[in-house]
Amino acid sequence: MKKLIFTAVIIGSVFGLTSALASTNEPSPTSDDSFHSVESAKSKSSEAHAGGVHSAHAEHGSEGEVTHHEGAEEAGHEAMHGGHNVEHEAGHEGGHGGHEGGHNHFAGTFAFITDESKSTNANISGGPSFLSGVSKSEVSPSGAIGVNFALSPTRTFGVVLSGDLKKGEYGSYESESATVKLDENSHFEIALEPGVVFAPKVLGFLIFGVHQASVKAETSFNGVDANETKNMTGYSIGFGSKVVLAEHVFGVFEYQHLKYMGLDISNIRISPSSDAFALGLGYHF
Repeated sequence: MKKLIFTAVIIGSVFGLTSALASTNEPSPTSDDSFHSVESAKSKSSEAHAGGVHSAHAEHGSEGEVTHHEGAEEAGHEAMHGGHNVEHEAGHEGGHGGHEGGHNHFAGTFAFITDESKSTNANISGGPSFLSGVSKSEVSPSGAIGVNFALSPTRTFGVVLSGDLKKGEYGSYESESATVKLDENSHFEIALEPGVVFAPKVLGFLIFGVHQASVKAETSFNGVDANETKNMTGYSIGFGSKVVLAEHVFGVFEYQHLKYMGLDISNIRISPSSDAFALGLGYHF
């Protein structure tokens, strides 16, 4: 009986030991599953990270493309806007330059005052043989008003009315046997002045003038005295220049050679001529 109990104890112990060894050698399902779960999580995390990075890159790329597209579009818009501005400014400046280049500074109405230096010779015929003429040099003021028509940006055609501002004198001669005194009571001129603009502010022009003068003649020959006043007509040719000095203000220079038609006064014939240089200032309205 004791042997049977001992044998049963031994068999139970061996069986328990065998089961314990078997359970020890087998891997733990929980541990292995945890390992695989961790690895799977890592793998999924890596995939998720890669996907996220890829998505981020893709999104960044898309945003970059959008930004690049928007930037290109904005740059194109700015370029077009800038080009439009440049074109507008260039057109404006070009138009302004064209306006300046096409503007004739001398077109319109004007007035000026000059000092004229005159040298007058009056040939006399029909009087004493020793008296062939008289002469006189003087400086006298004159005024003018006129208008210039712009035929083109560089060509003008002017019409000018001018007159002396004081009485003048052609000359006089006095001796025991003869006395001649020729005075100019008034003098007016109307002139045609075709001109050319040599520079933006410099005008050169020719002068073709018709003159009307009132002449008073006092003569005494051989005890016969005469005192007459008559009008005479003359013609002139000359040239001149105007220079813009400031807004509305210009300087003027003129030269004219004037020849009057013969005039019979007191049984003598008078034929005056003169050379006149004028320098003055004008105002362009």
